[in-house]
Amino acid sequence: MKMYGLVAALAQYPERLVSVDRRGRAHWSGEQWLAQVGRWRTTLLQQPDCLKVAVYLEDSAEFSALLFALWSCEREVWLAPNGLEGTVEQLRAHVDAFAGRFEGQSSLAPAQEPQPLAGAWCVSPDAAITLFTSGSSGEPKLVHKCARQLAAEVDQLERQFGGDFTGVSVLATVTHQHIYGLLFRVLWPLTEGRAFARNTVEFLEDLEHCALADYVLISSPTHLVRLPVHLPLMANSVRCVFSSGAPLPAGASEQVHERFGCDVIEVLGSTETGGMAWRVQHGQGASWRPFEVVQVRANAAGVLCIRSPFLADDQWYTCADMVRVEGPSFELLGRADRIVKIEGKRVSLEQIERALLAHVWVSDVRVQPVSRSSSVAERDELVVLLVASDAGSDQLAKVGRRPVIAELTDLLARQLERPLVPRRWRLLAKLPRNSQGKMRLADLDALLAAGDVAPLDSTELAAGSTKP
Repeated sequence: MKMYGLVAALAQYPERLVSVDRRGRAHWSGEQWLAQVGRWRTTLLQQPDCLKVAVYLEDSAEFSALLFALWSCEREVWLAPNGLEGTVEQLRAHVDAFAGRFEGQSSLAPAQEPQPLAGAWCVSPDAAITLFTSGSSGEPKLVHKCARQLAAEVDQLERQFGGDFTGVSVLATVTHQHIYGLLFRVLWPLTEGRAFARNTVEFLEDLEHCALADYVLISSPTHLVRLPVHLPLMANSVRCVFSSGAPLPAGASEQVHERFGCDVIEVLGSTETGGMAWRVQHGQGASWRPFEVVQVRANAAGVLCIRSPFLADDQWYTCADMVRVEGPSFELLGRADRIVKIEGKRVSLEQIERALLAHVWVSDVRVQPVSRSSSVAERDELVVLLVASDAGSDQLAKVGRRPVIAELTDLLARQLERPLVPRRWRLLAKLPRNSQGKMRLADLDALLAAGDVAPLDSTELAAGSTKP
């Protein structure tokens, strides 16, 4: 696999452009990248007892040099989700040293002189890396992987998509400190000879100032679900947009296609599984196609199971997604852990969200169950956290909140039994998604604790359903 021999390949082609800055200007050549790997190796070889090293760097070029230096020195990489003091405290029990930018913690730094190039500069398939999940729970778990799994996925990405990306550079709105950015932003372009931007694109408006004529954008629903109004058409610059972290609403996918003039390739996966499947909604529908090396099936409960070279072993792995397998593709029906009982009736929260996202007034939405106590008993109810689209915002300005909510409630009432239709709603400017497009339960709980719209009664619903 190419990733193992990357150092030797760059030594052969030292003039190759490895990284660019946020405006697309040249940053490091292969020769400069190798020199920085050598400086980190000098530091590491002087610290033989530092076997497990926590890493957090915002600069993707510097990060990639440190990563390969650690692997070539047979050190275990612990990829921190951030450099905050709380994360440092959690990591201290697991690692021997820190490298990068951590709050209140001294860190290793590259030496002034690089360690000379030698045959030892290679990456073993067993080179270890530990990542943190970025799921919805407040306590991320550790996921241990090896270079073999990552290299297999890089090879698959190149086979699947690489033929369309000759000569492109790679820009990203997502961090390399999580599995998606690690693969798509750093390892894939670095292995295949495509320059990548060292800086994160914080806001899509920043793309206006990028001088690159041809690039791939690695992004997530956080940035794509509601594009900036003043974002210019960029059909001449963007070859393709990748999105992962959460399924992209169909309306958002179409808007990105219109604005950027290219396909949005969504990738379904997780820290544990790596990439499982992909789709392009524009002109092709909502079904997911497994990568050619990934086997999929639904178990007796309808839950997705996969077997993949991106996993630690060859066993079937049970995911958390309900699916309907249809020949070579499958349809996502929602997460198994997001099916709840309301007044004794089962309902998929994602089914409700899909119904709302199909409406032109809705840009983003989350449905959450909450428990409410009364003098009689405690009962579960559903709360809708909703972000209006531009059309929805216009309608809210014309008629107010209650008629809009009433129409959306009526939409759900045509698809759900009455006890399952949410009666509590909050309208928000945006949902609390992280850079991977995911929402933490703690952030959602904080929103719910701030109060919600009082439930609509039948009189208000009837009045609100009347068209202005």
